[in-house]
Amino acid sequence: KKLTKKLDFVQKAQIPFATAKSLTKTGFNVAADTKNPKALRQSADRRFDPKATPFTKRGFRFTKATKKNQKTVIYIMPEQEKYMQFMIQGGTRFPDRNKIMVPTGQIRLNQFGNITKNTIEKIRADRKKFFFGTPKGQPEEPNAIWERYGRSKSHPSGRRIRPLALLTDSAKYKPIFPFKAIVKNVVFSRKGGFADEFRKTLKEAIRSAK
Repeated sequence: KKLTKKLDFVQKAQIPFATAKSLTKTGFNVAADTKNPKALRQSADRRFDPKATPFTKRGFRFTKATKKNQKTVIYIMPEQEKYMQFMIQGGTRFPDRNKIMVPTGQIRLNQFGNITKNTIEKIRADRKKFFFGTPKGQPEEPNAIWERYGRSKSHPSGRRIRPLALLTDSAKYKPIFPFKAIVKNVVFSRKGGFADEFRKTLKEAIRSAK
């Protein structure tokens, strides 16, 4: 009201358009901007170890506002939301079907700290070299993906073994990604926030209405 108090009737008619456009631009600044260090994608890179995957960053989305629907929603796509909710809120994660794989230091990971699909396919295809479960005669060992390598006189198989990834029914997470605070920080920032975008958009709209 303070900003639009001195506008005439024609100029005030531009407010719904300016509001919708500003909301949409702010939504982009929060969820899709790849350069803003305060926004979701850059924040995920900083907070995830070693950094967020492209798939995770593509999961941040926003809806566009219109003159009739003056609202922009910042959200996470369903596939990414399945695991991102534990990064945001913490808690215990239970897999839908398969067990959760927790890599050990014995398996190669990609640049994002994950086991690649190609590696998993190789493991599943070569059951002579790899096996799943607990080693025979060693019930104290964990349930894991194991690799047979080298020679061992003490092991029943005659080969040495090492765990590549532990298999577990659940995994506990601590909250590391303050989604709400990140969104709020951008929305109310002096540059690129809603107030900043509204001032610029309204000025353009008034100029075009003259």
